[in-house]
Parts: sequence; structure tokens; C-alpha cells
Amino acid sequence: MSAPHDGALALRRGRLDKRRADHAQAFIEGLTLSTDGLEAWAGRPFDLRPWQREIVREVFGRVRYDDPTRRAYRTGLIGIPRKNGKTELCAAFALYGLIGDGIKRAQVYSAANEKQQAAQVFNAAAAMVEQDEELRERIDIQYAQKRMQDTVTRSFYQALSAEAYSKHGFNASMVIYDELHAAPSRDLWDVLRTSMGARREPLMIAITTAGFDLTSVCWELWDYARKVRDGIVTDPSFYQCLYETPETADWLDEREWYKANPALQGEHPFRDIDDMRDLARQAQTKPELENTFRRVYLNQWTTTDVRWLDMRAWARCQTADDDDVQGRVSYAGLDLGLKSDMSAFVAVTPLADGRVVVRCRIWLPEGARERYRGRPYASWQAAGALEITSGDVSDFERIAADVQQLSAEWNVAEIAYDERFAAPLVQQLDMPHVVLLQQPQGYALNVGLRALEDAVTSRTLCHNGQPVLAWMASNAIVDTGQRGELAVSKRKNPEKIDAIVALAMALQRAQLQEAPAASAYEDPAYTVEAGTWSSR
Repeated sequence: MSAPHDGALALRRGRLDKRRADHAQAFIEGLTLSTDGLEAWAGRPFDLRPWQREIVREVFGRVRYDDPTRRAYRTGLIGIPRKNGKTELCAAFALYGLIGDGIKRAQVYSAANEKQQAAQVFNAAAAMVEQDEELRERIDIQYAQKRMQDTVTRSFYQALSAEAYSKHGFNASMVIYDELHAAPSRDLWDVLRTSMGARREPLMIAITTAGFDLTSVCWELWDYARKVRDGIVTDPSFYQCLYETPETADWLDEREWYKANPALQGEHPFRDIDDMRDLARQAQTKPELENTFRRVYLNQWTTTDVRWLDMRAWARCQTADDDDVQGRVSYAGLDLGLKSDMSAFVAVTPLADGRVVVRCRIWLPEGARERYRGRPYASWQAAGALEITSGDVSDFERIAADVQQLSAEWNVAEIAYDERFAAPLVQQLDMPHVVLLQQPQGYALNVGLRALEDAVTSRTLCHNGQPVLAWMASNAIVDTGQRGELAVSKRKNPEKIDAIVALAMALQRAQLQEAPAASAYEDPAYTVEAGTWSSR
């Protein structure tokens, strides 16, 4: 049998070098916790907890299978929630890269989104140095420049922020990127990553909590880390350690909190469980805080920063049968995607008992799937919740035909649409018994958005568990005007909400049929003119 070629050797998992691992552990445990870090532990030796020790020994102790003289990992991601000692760990990594690695003229960087955040890691590292006589004599700290230099090896450590950095002159040997999820772009990450090519043992590692931007470099890295963890991708040069509560778990179940917060574990936990309980109680009564709690403290990726609708109430909404809507009039909203985007047609049927039945059809062109990575298209399609159309752009002919057919089946009396995008398709519809109405957006959709909010809160909305609609509901964010009126906000979240906009338009038409013009539903900033909402 022939020996494996170099490429095959490089893909084999390396071994743990005990000497290297012991050295890294001893160096970090010889440091003193900073006064800027964990307040209750400040001034104590950096006694690594078992989970921290495992990270340190693995990152710095594993060597390549094909070359045991070199460290195995070049890139990595440590996903960990706040209040788990992340700043102290970042500072310790930076100091080890500066001194412990023994590299002459090393360039170590800690990167962060903002100057203040970048300063936190530097200040923690500086405090560790100041508390150690040997390090204090060896390292020159320049506080104003957020820089320190090893006078023996001429290596330096520099704190950088994404909002102010030079794109020239980097030759990084180690980079620790703090809270990568908050990076405004991938520019700093890419600049530092590509600067490491000349180094023999480069290491670039992100230590971050989860985020909500699924187009970011952090999500790209997180998704890759999951694939490495799950064995989907083989990459011995990539280190992953993700502490996260499963997305399907009940976020109020305290047992799930321990999965994401290793600092809650052990004989002397340094994460306060009572603090988490207080925050969970607040998030339970304020839907806008739920995503923050889940993202920051459970390390769950959410699709928005702040959630509008209470998704627990959404999940408890009622269901309806076909018999319930038989013979009743429906009102619909049509929201079309531009080119390679999602489109939605949603109809609502008010019932005599106050329930509102929702039926919808959502389309996505085959070529646009890549824009929505990580979504269960196959299961959505199999469940009839999503129609995948051929081609790379929206199939308007197919959508027009479906809208015409569904309008007849659902007994639709009116269809509201956004004239900016749907007007060309509406021209193709041949439905003389259906009223087609242009629906202005922004705050002019306040009545429908309020109706949706009320229907979810009162659980009178019967969405029958439509999964794509639920996903879009979880994405929705609104802006509030001076008079308390609502408008869908698309600038705060890039995720899709087409079906929710269509649902709001449908509910607005239904509300206007049931209430006189001067009803409590009417927004005083707008008047009904010729069946459309017009700004005064």
C-alpha cells in the first residue's frame, strides 16, 4: 500500500503535544485576573476552570499530523455568551502570543468593533502585566496607543478597532477578534487574515457571542464551525468550540441555560444564575427583549436584533378547519419580491366568533436559495409551505396564475398590493369580481399592523402553524411614529418579511370593511380615499 500524499496527511487530525499544552496552561495560570474583568475575582490567580483548560490546551497544544513541530490550528471560533470570562480569556491569549509563543518580532492583535470595546481586552491584559513583577519589567506598555512591546523579543501587541485602523503594514502572527458578530463589515477580519501568510504558526481566532446578521462574516464562520463540529467538513486547521442552547429548546427552561454558559457550572460558578433569572423575567413580559436574551445569554442566533411580535403567543394561536371558512368572504395582500426574491399572497377570512383564518402561498425561485442559507427549504416545500419555482428570478407568470386560482378558491373580494413592485403583475390578472387596490406602505399600513399585533396577543389569529409565515413573523421589526403608529422597518433587519407585509395588508382591508371610517381602527394621520390610504 502506498503512503498517503501530503494533502491526505494534512487532512488528518493532529495529536496533542503535552509539552506545548502544559506550557500554555502554566503560562496563563501564572497570570493574575485583572481589576477590569471579573470584579469578584480580581487580583486572584488565573485558575483555569476545566472547560477553559480544555480550550487552552487544545488551541495551543495540538500539533499537525504531517509536521508535529507546527501548531495544528490556524483559524478558530469560540462561541460563548457574555459574563463567562471572555475578556479575560482574550487578554490571556494576547499575552501568550506576545511572550509565551517565544516568537521573535511577533505581531499580536486584539480586534473589536469599537475603540471602547477594543480597549477592554487591552486594559485587562495591561492589568495582568502590572500585577506581575517579571512581566512588568519586561513589557513596555503604551496606554495611549493601546500597545505593548516585549523588550526581549521585540514583539508587540496592539488593540485595533474596526472603526479606525490602517490597512497597511500588518504581518500578524496571532489575532484575537472579540465580538466578531458586531463587526460592521468583514474588512478588518479579511485584512488581518490575509496578513498572516508569511508566518510559520499563525493563529486567528474569534471569541464572540451569537449575532443576528446572517450575511455577516461571523455567521459564515459560525456556520462553518458547526459543520466542522458535526463532521460535515473535515478541516484539522480549524478550531471550534460552541457553547449554545439549541434553537428548538425552550429559552425559559433553566436547564438549557447551562448548555450555553459553562461559567454556571462547577463548584464555584462565576456566572450569576439570579442575574439570568431577572433578565429572563423581563424578556418574558417584553417581547422586544426576548431576542436579546436568547442571543446574548443563550448564544442563539436570532434573525433580528429586536423582535416585534411575541412568538410564544404566536405559537399558541388557534387553528381553523376548512369548514370554518366555507362560504365566507376573504381579503388578501400581495407582496412581490424583486427578481431573485420571495413573494407572498396572503388571505384572511374573518369569522363570526372573532377568529381570523390565514391562508397563504409563498414562492421562491430555485436560483435564490443561496441567499437564505440555513433554512429548511426541503421540509418547507414538502409541507406545502413554500413553492420553489424554476429559474433565478421571480416567475411572475406562475405567481399571477396561482393568485387567480387561489382568489377563486378562497373567495377573495379584495386584493391590496404595493404599487411599486406588483403593478405589472396585477395587469395580468383577469378577475372582474375582485377589487384590486394599491396599498401605500410605511405608516399607512398602521391599521393592518395593529390588527396583526392584536390578533397575535389575543390568539384570535388562526395561522395553522405555517412555518415560513412563522419565520417571517420572527423577523419582523417595526418603527413607531410620533402618534404611536407603526411601520415595518426593513433597514434594521435584512431578513425576509414578505408574507407578514402581505398579511398586514389583508388585515387592513378586512378591518376597513368591518368598521366605519371614524372607528377606533382609523389612523388620524390618514383618510380613506377611493379605497386606498392616502397621506393628508
